[in-house]
Amino acid sequence: MESIKSILNVVIGDIQKKQQQYPQEKIENIWKKCVKKIISQHTKASFFKKGKLYVNVENSAWLYELNTKKEDIVKRLKKISKNKIKELRLKIGDIYGN
Repeated sequence: MESIKSILNVVIGDIQKKQQQYPQEKIENIWKKCVKKIISQHTKASFFKKGKLYVNVENSAWLYELNTKKEDIVKRLKKISKNKIKELRLKIGDIYGN
């Protein structure tokens, strides 16, 4: 029977490997490469999980604007991320926080 310590070490190691694949800085860089500067100034890539990139948008006007461009943005995201990012989820939220 494995000890709790060894199980936790394996789990923590797996989490760290996954985070290294797409750390926050890389997610933000991918997002900025996919959209124009004006869009990146009103949005923030929040996190990446199970093929979905979650992006906070400053307000409802920007949410509407990005929803109209969503299909094109997803195509660019797929290309830059080598198909790791498959979906884009947009929501109004904090774009200034860490």
